[in-house]
This record gives sequence, structure tokens and C-alpha cells, in this order.
Amino acid sequence: MSERLEKLKALLKDNIYTRAFWKNLNYNLHPEEVLKETPKEFLRGTIKIFLLFLGTYVVFNVLVSLTNAAYLVEYGDQMKAFYDQGRISLSMYLMNSFPNSIILLAVSFLVFQYYVAGLSYVSLWILGEKDRSFRRALGIAFSTGLYVLLSFFPILVIFNVVPNSFQKDPFKMILFLSFNGIFFFGSIVVQSIFYVKMYRAVFGQNLGRALLTWLFPFFAFVTFIVSNL
Repeated sequence: MSERLEKLKALLKDNIYTRAFWKNLNYNLHPEEVLKETPKEFLRGTIKIFLLFLGTYVVFNVLVSLTNAAYLVEYGDQMKAFYDQGRISLSMYLMNSFPNSIILLAVSFLVFQYYVAGLSYVSLWILGEKDRSFRRALGIAFSTGLYVLLSFFPILVIFNVVPNSFQKDPFKMILFLSFNGIFFFGSIVVQSIFYVKMYRAVFGQNLGRALLTWLFPFFAFVTFIVSNL
């Protein structure tokens, strides 16, 4: 029994997920290591790690959602009827039907990393940085975006274990949203710290320029959302 327990402990400490996580964290803590790899090697390594956890999240989300399959199917049928009647758009239907909503979320989050990297690369050009590499910018987006992705796991669990009665109690609802906010905004803080740290080391930016490079994609995104409300 003790031997099996030791094997389980060893497996939990050393598996495909822990190796991928620690490799990614090493990039974040020691960004000078990025310069020892070619841009292509760095991007290939970070995108593999990101896709590993993204694929796992999709499977995990599907499995968790199946515990409430009856409701999801009924709700999806209702959304399909609304779409057929022209009452909602295709995007709204996809966002509110299972499993389309999960696939759409995964694809959107993947595309968002390209968006962040693209605008950060433009920011490097605007600021006149000589050392520019879109592949490294994209690799940094995947590497730091991983922490936001990881926050989706506990948020998903909280959403599915919290009883419906929470929605009727304002205090409980605020508490529920606060827990989700801690995970999500906490992950953004971690992402921003590592993003700035990596841009300073990889592209030789000072703190102010690195902060502007990080802010530019998110400022443009928020501006676009607000302008379309």
C-alpha cells in the first residue's frame, strides 16, 4: 500500500503537466533563457504547453458540463429555436449552446493570444525598439497567458458546485462573484508581472516601455468593447 502511495506521489510530482508548468515558469522567472533559444524553438515550446492545458480545459469543461447535461440540452434547444426564429444572432446561439460555447471559448482564447502578440509587436515598432521578433512576442503571450487559462479551472468548478439558491441571495452572490474575481484578476496580475519582466529581458525595454507594451493590446480591446456598447 505504501509503495503504491509513493508511486502516486512521484507521479503527481513528475508528469506531463508538472513538467510543462515548470518549464513555462522557468521562462517567466528566468526570461534570459528565452534568448538562448531561437524564436522558432521558443514559440514551439510555449504553444505546446499552452495547447496541452487548453485541450485539458476543454475536456474538463465537457466532463463537468455533462453532470448537468439535461438542462444544457434543453437550454440549447431553446437557443436553437430563438436562432431559427431570427431572435438571436449565430454568435449568440454558439455562446449559449453546448458544446459550442466551450469550443468557442477555447478558440477565442487561442486567437486572443495572437491579438495580444500582434498589438504588442506593433507597440515595439511604434516605440522604435530595434530588437523585434513576432515569434518571441507570440511565445511570451502564450507563456504568460497560461496563468489566465489556469484560472478557468477553479472558476469552472465554483460555477458548477455553487447551488442555485446563491443567485437569490445578494450577499451570497457577491461572495460567489468575489471568489471568481480573486482567481481571474489574480491571474491577470501574475500575467502582467511576467509579461513586463519578459519584455524587459527579451527586448531590452525599460519598465515604462514594457508597461506600455503590455497595456496597449488591453487598452485597445477595452476601447473597442466600450465603443460598441
